[in-house]
Amino acid sequence: LPSESNCLISVMRILDRNGSLSTDSHHLSPYTPEPFPTGMVSITFDDVWETAVTLGAPELEARGMKGSFYITKFFALNTEGKFANVEQVRKILQSGHELGTHGSLHKLTTQFSSEVIGQQMQEAFHFLTDLGVPVKGVSYPFGDFDDRVETEAKRVYTYSRTSLEGLNDAKSDRYRLRI
Repeated sequence: LPSESNCLISVMRILDRNGSLSTDSHHLSPYTPEPFPTGMVSITFDDVWETAVTLGAPELEARGMKGSFYITKFFALNTEGKFANVEQVRKILQSGHELGTHGSLHKLTTQFSSEVIGQQMQEAFHFLTDLGVPVKGVSYPFGDFDDRVETEAKRVYTYSRTSLEGLNDAKSDRYRLRI
């Protein structure tokens, strides 16, 4: 690359157990982005604090915009005045915003066994669908995921949002969407 060029490279390998990792034989391949027909911006709210419903949603609506709200089951049922409750969740759904899940317990998902990960994914999904929410996506709590979490997410959801930094294009892995 010419010296005046800037290049950002991300190399990621998810480690899901104690130990070490040795790698070799790396190579770089050209990547040609495949843009969407129009630009997009996603405004998201994880955990869904009560203020996301009382302040965030109305501010978006006043500008003709909608957001994505990722609900944690435990928080919605145990609000203590901090998090959006079930009625507020229904309200933002009726206002046309997207609702997804942010887990059942808001714990580091990779710390569970594969069986428990699957149960948690199903429980979070059914909590919202039982409220009449058409759930498509999950935002991993704390951005925490590994191959097991991703596998279980694929069984239930259409996409997953990570906390990996970057842009998405039409070729992006829909189970590793970046922010």
